[in-house]
Amino acid sequence: MRVATRFRSGAAEDSNIDVAGSCYSPGAMKFLLAGLLAVLALLQYRLWVSDEGMREVWHLEAAIESQRAENAVLAERNDQLRAEVADLKKGLTALEERARHDLGMISVTETFYQVVDTPHRVPDDNAAEPTSIQASSTP
Repeated sequence: MRVATRFRSGAAEDSNIDVAGSCYSPGAMKFLLAGLLAVLALLQYRLWVSDEGMREVWHLEAAIESQRAENAVLAERNDQLRAEVADLKKGLTALEERARHDLGMISVTETFYQVVDTPHRVPDDNAAEPTSIQASSTP
């Protein structure tokens, strides 16, 4: 259905505008809509499924989180090492403790006792008899 429009010149002309206000045919709109949906589907596939999309973002976020945890552990270790270095620079107690633990040193005023544990053996009835040929008394 065509609608007559009046232009400023005052002449009435027929235009190609439908009642709905569109100058495109419904068939062309269907193809355009199908094309746009196909492009949208391909972009969504690339975003969610491909290796360059959200999957990589999730892997990178996991790697960042594990690196942050490792950095926290290393920062705590660095703080301990800084405290130990400061203690070694200021006092002799840390130095003595280090020498005792790492090198096994003792102080001049101390006496060193070493206790050696021997494994307990259960005596056998056959243990008193020699088992080798050289130790036996029979010719």
